[in-house]
Amino acid sequence: DWAGRTPCGPAVRQAAEDLQPRLTADWLNGHAAVLFDGENDVLARAAVAGEALLSPDAVSVYAVVRQKWQSAVNTLLAWEAPNYKNHLALLMSYNNQFLVDHGNVSEGGRVSAAQPEGWDDAWHVLEFMREGNTATVNVDSDALELGEFGAALKVDVSGTLLVGEAATLAFGGEIAEVLIYNRALGVGERESVSQYLGVKYGFIEYVTPVDPNAPTPSACLLSTYDPADGTLPHARACTSTAY
Repeated sequence: DWAGRTPCGPAVRQAAEDLQPRLTADWLNGHAAVLFDGENDVLARAAVAGEALLSPDAVSVYAVVRQKWQSAVNTLLAWEAPNYKNHLALLMSYNNQFLVDHGNVSEGGRVSAAQPEGWDDAWHVLEFMREGNTATVNVDSDALELGEFGAALKVDVSGTLLVGEAATLAFGGEIAEVLIYNRALGVGERESVSQYLGVKYGFIEYVTPVDPNAPTPSACLLSTYDPADGTLPHARACTSTAY
């Protein structure tokens, strides 16, 4: 049974061998990553209460990811309520567009942007934040131009939490870590989380955290480490593990 192990939030898992992603041997600053085949690999957890994971009009999501273009449609993360019109979905990307859904798409629950140059086949730190109607997406701290949300997410229901797929739109590439916060983080908190991820995965040199008390996420879905090491990753951001 291929499962994530997390001290905070629901652990996604996959029991079916033919649907299991695999660890890559391509180490990222001493950390492994999980490879999704772009066809049907997925990690999931059913009956995840929306209120325990998300909020109607505020969220912060971070991911360390490398899209390998196995698929023209790449869903990094999703929370799907029983009614498919109410969901969170990060499609990174959809035919060279970034689509971010948080609510009912037909009622204004989607924002989009052109895929940034250099996105494919390279490692990035991705940040998505919603605060009210305002959407922010940063790739390696570079902001993308997005519209505004016009609909809220209904969180008073349970849904399925997925990593690597939504509605058969499968992710092709590697994911090293995903963190979800059920609110919009403040400026200092955002810098602290970005610094934590940047240092951990070797994108930046060590820096003194802006906020030494980094926020605890509502879910820390996926992080990998060397099983031989036997220790959890840096605890400041409450990461999870999978191997």
